[in-house]
Amino acid sequence: MIWIYSIIGVLIGVLLIGLAIWLGMSPSLSERKSWLPEPSGNSVEPNDSSIAGQGSDLA
Repeated sequence: MIWIYSIIGVLIGVLLIGLAIWLGMSPSLSERKSWLPEPSGNSVEPNDSSIAGQGSDLA
């Protein structure tokens, strides 16, 4: 009966490690890419696009 708990514990540990690695690899990279451009992008890109748009319209 004890081996059942050991197998369950190992499976849960592997699942937790897998989730930690998965969350550490894919979503965090996509979130970092989206988080980095969003704060700086929201303040910079709209200004750049508006300036470039006005500049191209004026030119």
